[in-house]
Amino acid sequence: MWQHSLHRHLVFGTEGPYWSSLLATYISYGASIVLSSGLTYGLESVGFGEQSAYFLATAGTGIINFFTLSSAFEPKKND
Repeated sequence: MWQHSLHRHLVFGTEGPYWSSLLATYISYGASIVLSSGLTYGLESVGFGEQSAYFLATAGTGIINFFTLSSAFEPKKND
């Protein structure tokens, strides 16, 4: 509980509903596990070594996670 709260405050500097941001984090990380596995497999099948494919997939999904969570933690604009 504290780790998520500190992460969203220190990294993204956001305030707002805790539970919706926690749900967005779980969805993002769950999707990245699936994406990373598929990406690693795909990179290995085109000739990358096991460690190189793992590193590239992990780095790629880390970047995707950052932007996904930045978007999820962004304050909603009331129209």
